[in-house]
Amino acid sequence: MPTETIDLVEARKMADEIRRLHDQLEGLMREGGVGKSFSPNEIASLQSRLKSIKEEIKTAAKHGTMSRRKQAQTRLEEMYFGPGLRSASANFRLAVNANPTSDKWVRELYDPAGDLSYTLHNLEAHILSEDPRS
Repeated sequence: MPTETIDLVEARKMADEIRRLHDQLEGLMREGGVGKSFSPNEIASLQSRLKSIKEEIKTAAKHGTMSRRKQAQTRLEEMYFGPGLRSASANFRLAVNANPTSDKWVRELYDPAGDLSYTLHNLEAHILSEDPRS
């Protein structure tokens, strides 16, 4: 039975996009948390970034496509992007007005970041298995 080959260019772009979203969540996790002190402007900035990434993940999850539009999914979007972003979106429970100094800040960002990390790991493993250079 022949194995299906994947578009490595699309796969790498997808991995870059998932990594970008993951890195934004990781950045918010690093910057917030218990014991940290922020000015009102810093809190507003963190909450604005939180709102932006949450909306971006929810929009990507809605259609499951890299374009964020309603269109037919590619095989890679069906296998990785759609499911990974839907899972991250479903687990993104932190309110956009959450206090970045609360214990919930890091705890509630952990699950969507983990979903993206898991998806990225699996996609990168698939890329390695398909890449003739590896």
